[in-house]
Amino acid sequence: MKAGFSLLLLLCLFSHFAIGQSSFFQQRPVWQDTLPIFPVFSGLSPLLVPSGELELLFFNVLSTQRNRNLAELGNNLSRSTAFQHILQVTYGVSDGGRLNLGADLHYLHFRFDGNSDNSALKVFTSTASDTAVTDTNNVNIRALSFHTLSRVGLRFRWLPSENLPELTLQGGVLFPASYQPPAIQRALNVARTQLWLQGNFYHVFSEGLYGFANAGAFLSLSNDKQRQTTLTPVGNLLVAKQVSDLLIVFAQTAFNGSYNKQYRAGLQNVSLQWLYGVGAQLQVSERFSVSAELQKPIKNDYKSLTSKYDGGLTNVSLNLRYITGN
Repeated sequence: MKAGFSLLLLLCLFSHFAIGQSSFFQQRPVWQDTLPIFPVFSGLSPLLVPSGELELLFFNVLSTQRNRNLAELGNNLSRSTAFQHILQVTYGVSDGGRLNLGADLHYLHFRFDGNSDNSALKVFTSTASDTAVTDTNNVNIRALSFHTLSRVGLRFRWLPSENLPELTLQGGVLFPASYQPPAIQRALNVARTQLWLQGNFYHVFSEGLYGFANAGAFLSLSNDKQRQTTLTPVGNLLVAKQVSDLLIVFAQTAFNGSYNKQYRAGLQNVSLQWLYGVGAQLQVSERFSVSAELQKPIKNDYKSLTSKYDGGLTNVSLNLRYITGN
């Protein structure tokens, strides 16, 4: 629960801007004792976990959109819906609090629905894996669903410099873990190992008002199941406001693209998304929080061999976070 920006340039600009503004060092940085109140967004927790503590993150992301089949297939509408569970466990391993290590576990529900008017929530009602619903003549597939463990991985968070605590790097590797046949793994985009790296930067504008920026990329590696290398750049800008001791609200804009490596050629763009979103985080207790996010498209340029995007893209997430003590 997806090219206009140069990611390297963005990261350089963020770093240059931070170093060039002495006001960043004159303000009291957001140290680790404030970690529990910082918002979780778009699959990331922006700060490091203190030494000896453990952060548990559980993301639940629903993404749905209408697609229009290409003319030779009848030009009819369909709906595709994905629901992902992502569990992230991150531990503060260094005494200085500059390095975190962790692990990821991803589980995917996916439903193709031949009737675009059907609710995206039907992704939950298809409880049996590999469920196919056909028409009365048992010829055309009207719905198809899959439920599978999709990826497992390792991750890190790192503070490159104590003099610039606003800037952190996160990255890792995600390995395919689906038990589906290779053709289904390719269709669900869970057949390849992914390497990923993101730079994250925050700034305190005033008391209780924060800005965040991150940029990076995912690299899906070619293998014997899918002989295609894909680069997916991502970027995100977010402003968060702490409106009370218990509540944070935030607004964001996000970008992602997908580019396939062509044989003896460069990269071919296969999708491009520019999204806006709003969200809120409730601090249930000192170490436990719940957050929710809604994203809609400003631009969604998606096209496969059989269909193209028609409308109605919606991303909704419900996220849980718990941080243990020493």
